[in-house]
Amino acid sequence: AAAEAARRGEEYAWREDWGEKYVGTVDLGLYLLSLTTGRSREIKGCPPDATVGSPVFSPDGTHVVYTAWSNLPAKLGMIYCYQRPCQLWAVRVDDILDDLDKEEEEGAREEEKEKEGEDAAAAPPPPPHALLTPGARLSRTPRFSPDGALLSYMTNEEGFDTHGGAFRLALMDWAAWGGAAEGAAPPTSRTLVDVVDNPENVEDFPGLWADDFPESCWAPDSSSLFLTSAWRSSLAVLRVDARTGAVARLDGWAAAAAGGSRLASAALLNVTPFGALFTASSPSDPGGLGVAFHRKGAGGAGGFLADEATTHLGPAAGSVASLQFPHTAECKLSSTATAELKKNIQGIRWEVLNLVPYGGGAPFDALLLLPPEGGDQALPPLIVTPHGGPHGVCATGFVPAYAFLVAAQGYALLLVNYRGSVGFGQGPLNSLPGKCGTQDVADVAQATRAVLGRPQPVVDAGRVAVVGGSHGGFLAGHMVGQHPDLYKAAVMRNPVTNIASMVGVTDIRDWCFVEALGIGSYDFDSYPICTPEMMARMFAASPIAHAHNVRAPTLLCVGAKDRRVPCSQSVEFYNVLKAQGVKTKMLWYPEDVHAIDIVKSDADEWTNIVAWLNEHV
Repeated sequence: AAAEAARRGEEYAWREDWGEKYVGTVDLGLYLLSLTTGRSREIKGCPPDATVGSPVFSPDGTHVVYTAWSNLPAKLGMIYCYQRPCQLWAVRVDDILDDLDKEEEEGAREEEKEKEGEDAAAAPPPPPHALLTPGARLSRTPRFSPDGALLSYMTNEEGFDTHGGAFRLALMDWAAWGGAAEGAAPPTSRTLVDVVDNPENVEDFPGLWADDFPESCWAPDSSSLFLTSAWRSSLAVLRVDARTGAVARLDGWAAAAAGGSRLASAALLNVTPFGALFTASSPSDPGGLGVAFHRKGAGGAGGFLADEATTHLGPAAGSVASLQFPHTAECKLSSTATAELKKNIQGIRWEVLNLVPYGGGAPFDALLLLPPEGGDQALPPLIVTPHGGPHGVCATGFVPAYAFLVAAQGYALLLVNYRGSVGFGQGPLNSLPGKCGTQDVADVAQATRAVLGRPQPVVDAGRVAVVGGSHGGFLAGHMVGQHPDLYKAAVMRNPVTNIASMVGVTDIRDWCFVEALGIGSYDFDSYPICTPEMMARMFAASPIAHAHNVRAPTLLCVGAKDRRVPCSQSVEFYNVLKAQGVKTKMLWYPEDVHAIDIVKSDADEWTNIVAWLNEHV
């Protein structure tokens, strides 16, 4: 009755959630489940004004370690945003169990008091929780070594403003720590792998660009860790020596499961006592599942055999086995026979282009995908596809939609990893904020002209279009506005079109400041208000500022429930183009969000995209 009275009048009170893909996710707690009784109880005492998650048990079962993300001063969109302040905490399991016992005893006494009309007693104090990473703005993804001596985690003490950034890999001396007692000092930590600002050469290690680690990422003997990280235009499995911090790229794993190319992309799934499980693929090969078997060396030392095998999807060879599983190439796309389509996919020609900006600066990449060769066929039209983010990357993995465009429809694709992409070093990434709409546009235009200007033509220079989503859609709008003679058609998927009108309604208002105004322009400890001068700069950085130059037929694809880039962005751009007499069409998916990923919507969207390109390119 008391709880019901407390809620009265609060049914419609606004409660902040974590935005895109987390609509309605407001309060999260940690719970302990008894496998004996099947009962679950909340773990009390977690830090206030924080959202907790990602708990792990220490190997000896004495502690729970978890991540707490700050809710202050306001919740900003969480998904795809790795700069949200977070720290690691720990609590003793015995203290949790003692607290639950006390809570049950107190609950029984309170029931008796309520029956007798007595006042409720004060709740017992919660178990003590220890902050493990004081002074660090970003610390997350705790993973224990199998021997329980070390706790690895991702950290960046100073943090970063952009939604993507390089993390350090740190090790905590867990064995030497006294535990999460009241007032206990935090464990000592050391940096195992540091941030790399500017790699000297394109082959050099660019730093750690990992979204997360598998739950099991340590070698069984606790000698090393394995993880997936962007390495320029590929995703790579890395081995990190837990003693020295030496990083090795295991590109032989990708080659073994994805047709033999060491530039293919691989992703670690898990590390088990018998081996490491991973997937690998390339633009011309859906790839498969691989396993690198563990072996014991002299003196009990262990390691994973990695780079000897080169077999493509077949029986085990060398030390890496590749296990084939059903993939897109076995599905019927359009009316093309399965066998012919599979042959066409495997016939896709691809390469990674290394480009140096015209005005100087760090080199960037572009992936060129060409349809299979055959007969006297005409040169293919070119579809330029910059990625979203802007701090994302187009990796050398298999993407069904891209394979569909190249193998089934005969288009060439140019995937541009402009400066600001992850996986190229922190310095090149930091060069973009404050220059969105200029530097990224220049890189995309340069990559386009580099392909069109080849001495031996590989594409039809008179048939070029641009397709992109989110920030890629932002760039598509810029390309047809700033380079109207270069691109003959555009497809914009949930695009940013006017940063000035987006800043007040998106779940990532910080993005609008940082990308348009530069690093340091957003105070994450307050809730800064846009000045007229700021809004003018945001407008100037937006495609809407160049909309009067657009002549290319433009298709907009919109998820009506998008919290990241609200649908009003597309509606505004659509109406401007329509009023100017530009041929335009807007697809409206009422139940989709930023990623138009409902199966029916996704199929309809790409069918329409192909029809639009076939008509206008």
